[in-house]
Amino acid sequence: TRQLSFERVGRASISGAEVVSYFHAERSILVAGTDGLTIARLAPNGSIAPKRLEYLESFGGGAFAGGSMTHVATEAGGLGAVCLVPPNFALTRGVVALVDAASGLEGAWASVGYNPDCCVFASHSNLLVVANEGQPFVAADGRVVDPPGSISIVPVFGKADEHGEIPA
Repeated sequence: TRQLSFERVGRASISGAEVVSYFHAERSILVAGTDGLTIARLAPNGSIAPKRLEYLESFGGGAFAGGSMTHVATEAGGLGAVCLVPPNFALTRGVVALVDAASGLEGAWASVGYNPDCCVFASHSNLLVVANEGQPFVAADGRVVDPPGSISIVPVFGKADEHGEIPA
């Protein structure tokens, strides 16, 4: 019988960390949290150097400021995906933004359903699958808005270049 064991190789303090995805080729970690998106590098000695990126404050001309980042995913080619939810999540559709998993450079984005909560790159294909929670919300006027839950299938082509551009 094979004995399994493991040990911690590194640790970093990242405020509000919620969901992580590891990009092996560059030893980088995308971290979605209550404080936004962080990219962290894992050094050979186990040290981790986190760098917070200003996505929610600037994405979509500030339309997502006050919103949330609910999930991140990476794929072997170096592409990362980030689910972004606007503050009025039941009235405005969320988006999934593509980023370079090594640098954090922002690339293309796609509108998805209401309150995107999880995303994953489909194995051996160029598809990103997004689960949209569709959570109810009580509007300022007291009415209940209850958008439908759904999934979104987003075709993804290419990888971000040094300027953050992802070719179609």
